[in-house]
Amino acid sequence: GWLMGLEFVNIAGCYLFLGLTLWYCMHAAMRADTAATHMLTRFVRLPIPSQGMLDKARKFLASYEEQPLSEVLRVPFTRHQRPGKGKEGGFNEALDIDDEAMARSRHGYDVPAWYRKEKAV
Repeated sequence: GWLMGLEFVNIAGCYLFLGLTLWYCMHAAMRADTAATHMLTRFVRLPIPSQGMLDKARKFLASYEEQPLSEVLRVPFTRHQRPGKGKEGGFNEALDIDDEAMARSRHGYDVPAWYRKEKAV
């Protein structure tokens, strides 16, 4: 009889720890959700753009027509490093990188028209 009593006490202790573990699990999940909501709404400012920022980022089909004809008809993935009409000085020349990385980067006059246009603004 006394051995069966020890077994029942042991099983009851196991169920007690199982219930305690489930309680801690639910409590931790609720605390994590609360902390995530706090981080997303109060602690960190949400990056909501203004109407002016949205208007500036908007692209129209007419913006394709504003490109020079040489950019529209150019062969992709080729280098175009000679200065042309309307191209101001070189871009990305002051990069602090080694020579091998400079050879892989687009610099000088070999930058796309949209990049030149953004740098001009």
